[in-house]
Amino acid sequence: MTKISDTGIPECPIYFTKIASPAITDGADIRFSPQATTQVDYEVELAVVIGQAGINIRPEEAEEYIFGYTVANDVSARDLQGAHKQWFKGKSLDTFCPMGPWVVTADELAFLAAAEAGIFVSTSAGNSGDTVGVSSVAHNSPWTMTVAASTHNRGVENSLTTGDGTTYDGVGYGGPTGQLPMVLAKDIPAEGATAAEADLCGPGTVDDAGAKGKMVVCTRGEHPFVDKGAEVAASGGAAIVVANAEGGADTLLPIMYSIPGVHLTAEDGAKLEAYVSGETAPTGAIGATEYTKVDAPSMASFSSYGPAMAGGGDFEGAMMLLHTRPEKARPKTPGKPGDDGEKAAP
Repeated sequence: MTKISDTGIPECPIYFTKIASPAITDGADIRFSPQATTQVDYEVELAVVIGQAGINIRPEEAEEYIFGYTVANDVSARDLQGAHKQWFKGKSLDTFCPMGPWVVTADELAFLAAAEAGIFVSTSAGNSGDTVGVSSVAHNSPWTMTVAASTHNRGVENSLTTGDGTTYDGVGYGGPTGQLPMVLAKDIPAEGATAAEADLCGPGTVDDAGAKGKMVVCTRGEHPFVDKGAEVAASGGAAIVVANAEGGADTLLPIMYSIPGVHLTAEDGAKLEAYVSGETAPTGAIGATEYTKVDAPSMASFSSYGPAMAGGGDFEGAMMLLHTRPEKARPKTPGKPGDDGEKAAP
């Protein structure tokens, strides 16, 4: 830390150290023993939170290393500070650094500058769903309009019927198809790829010869849906099935691939895997897309929501943006967040 006088930054500023271990949360008690100090003082400071390490940073690049800003109380034992040649001990007694409770990130201040310049700023509420507790909504600053994701009133449904006559209801586009040979992506990894990597159908993980002309079954996660479809199509696959992972996101998303596709629940995905693994020549056909009307708008399960806790706010949620991506009808309760594939869907 450096001391700045009323006349500005001195040519040779005084630097002193205040270690982080005395830091306590806003509202916590500052504790000290009168046997250690009888001259406790405080100073309200603007604390700069550094986001990454650096050395010999050029002045014009300094802000790139700042994560954000918060309030700190620089509590000092003045008698200890004066008794020693340097200030470390007097500044660093236990509980001598209350901070927070909120950090204003650097991007929020950039948005403030834009708003002050007359630019309308719209920000995303986030894609954390209910994973971080009572409030997950981001960008709570009053100078921005925070936008959440909402469902569309048009449902998109299709189905997959396997060679043994079992039909699985899902969502998707591209059907109807005839019965196509089926294969699990994890059973046809490309050279250099593991079965686990192929199962997620990431770029370059599916073997061309194994996929050619077949309906390839992939598991949701890690990669965007469109990348999975692109990998299967590039490998010569005729259609794609994406099944939710057990314990993962439970939404069903109708994605437009360059080949016919269907998205299934984790439960149906497990049944389908058992069928494909247990048959000598498994087949499947994707049905035609059917459009249905569902209740809307309602908050998408992956969208972050309020109340915004920063500053004691009671705002329950961000403004809902009608999503152009339809979803299969489901209860209007917060669900599990989406993965990268959900965020990347059109």
